Amino acid sequence: MTSSASDYDYELYLDFRKSEGDPSRVFHAMGGMIDALNNLDRDLGKLISPYYEPQIILENIYTGSLRAKLGEILREIPDDALKDFELKKILGHFLLKTKYLIVKWCEAKEAIDDMDDIKELESQIEEAAESTNVKRIPAYSSINRKDLLNHIKRIQNAMSPLEEFDSIEYRSVVGDARFNGQLAISSQVISDWLTKEVHTTQGPRILKVKKPDYLGKSKWAFRYNGHAIEAKISDIPWLVDFQSGNISVNPGDSIRAELKEDIAFGYEGEIVHVWYDVLEVYEVIPGMRAIQGGFFDSKG
Repeated sequence: MTSSASDYDYELYLDFRKSEGDPSRVFHAMGGMIDALNNLDRDLGKLISPYYEPQIILENIYTGSLRAKLGEILREIPDDALKDFELKKILGHFLLKTKYLIVKWCEAKEAIDDMDDIKELESQIEEAAESTNVKRIPAYSSINRKDLLNHIKRIQNAMSPLEEFDSIEYRSVVGDARFNGQLAISSQVISDWLTKEVHTTQGPRILKVKKPDYLGKSKWAFRYNGHAIEAKISDIPWLVDFQSGNISVNPGDSIRAELKEDIAFGYEGEIVHVWYDVLEVYEVIPGMRAIQGGFFDSKG
């Protein structure tokens, strides 16, 4: 007998500011998050049984803020694996709780600077395995720390299309938690644990400015290829001129610049992370407001 999807329902609730930003971002983010959580479920299932294959189904989409109600179908497991307890029910509850624990743990974190930072989350998942009786399954094994970090990074990547005023929540009977798009995973951790190889590309690019750095202590926020990115400005003479007030750059303006992209690929060929570095700024391209303002000023 196939388990009912309603036993394992959860919702992804994406709150966004209407009429602002690229409208496609909400659909890219929602689709990416569904894929990221589905990959997480599949890897968690492999810890328990080679026969276990979760399949996410979309039950409904609600208007207003984008809200997707999702359920899980747990495919048939051979009878000899069931033994004296309801394996499907146990697995479904374990997955629901583990997803919540990961999102909740990340919500409270500001950064992952070392692999040992994940120990606390590992302990929480082990406690969930105990409380849901998953540990009663002879084949059960703990999740690999590297795999856990990889899933956290995939969740972070799924949020990259969103603007700073957008948010996504995970909602279920286990609890609600907000995905933390500001969680920083150190470059060293990404390089040491998640990266198989790095490819570098470089060339002139147009970057739309979202948030300049007026103090020189952080990266600039840009819009590039339909995504929000952060980039280091290595053109020091230009940066000094900007911070001295000799060059004017406002949110909504763009720059034409020499951009270096270091693309880290994981062990399955996926893009794990991209580092952006502005090597030289060629020109500032005023945004539409600046152009329109100048036009009307000149007419006055």
